[in-house]
Amino acid sequence: MKNPFLRTNVRLRQQSALLLAACVLFFGRQMLAEQEVTFEILASIDYPGGSNTFVSGINDRGEVVGSFVDEALNRAEGFVRFADGTFSDPIVDPAGRSSYPSDINNTGTICGSYVLADGSTFRGFLLSGSTFTNFDLGTPDTYLRGVNDAGNFCGTTVDQDFVSIDGTLTMFAITGRGTTDAWGINNLNQVVGGAAWLATEHSFRRFADGRIDWPIEVPGFANTDMFGVDDKGRMVGFVTSPNTNTQGVYLAPSHRFALFSYPGATTTQFFGINNHREISGTYGSSDGSHGFIVRVRGDD
Repeated sequence: MKNPFLRTNVRLRQQSALLLAACVLFFGRQMLAEQEVTFEILASIDYPGGSNTFVSGINDRGEVVGSFVDEALNRAEGFVRFADGTFSDPIVDPAGRSSYPSDINNTGTICGSYVLADGSTFRGFLLSGSTFTNFDLGTPDTYLRGVNDAGNFCGTTVDQDFVSIDGTLTMFAITGRGTTDAWGINNLNQVVGGAAWLATEHSFRRFADGRIDWPIEVPGFANTDMFGVDDKGRMVGFVTSPNTNTQGVYLAPSHRFALFSYPGATTTQFFGINNHREISGTYGSSDGSHGFIVRVRGDD
């Protein structure tokens, strides 16, 4: 079963009360031990009756979207997990088979991708209420990744990224990179994502005027992928290196990085961040994948 979140070669691939996990901020190659932050775990998330829950975007109300595997139907289905801990009914785009919501804005509009019934290619969708609006650029695959409060969105095709702002669609790529992936967009129309060449990935931020900040990388790690950005420019994603577990990464506007591993997990990935510094993500363990929400503390 194909998963759009596991597209490139570095993509990955218990319920808990309040728990604090400390980590150290980095600036360049110098550790600033006196400026520690903590990640407070607010929730571990598994869709009832499903397996391999995958959590991606989060809005300012603390609502998250993601997907899970319906073993009986042998397909992936989407969901919303509301701030009170309840879940929506499964979300399935009627035009396809498996559906993978990736982001939710503060008006409740959801974006994501679905795979055609034959499993061949992906198409994007926007979901407002119960109305699906499908999005296809006519390429072998179209992935719709992020949506902001104005309804502007971003995503990825086979070899280019795109952003739609006020109805104007713009294609872009990182020069000299083999693959690019646009993942998150904030209300300033800043887009973040990753770009790969061979087995190495670094991240970028594209500003609304088209300027691109590149490369963004965490020193000491082979790959840095950013997936979410809030309205103050705080970014989240994950880092990987040979012989180390995938870890979630938080990037403060001062360009300091903080790393997080979910307790007992083999992999940890951050995917979304809201304006209250609540981060949504997914961790892997011996029994599959699970979602979570954490809050950043100590980096005001």
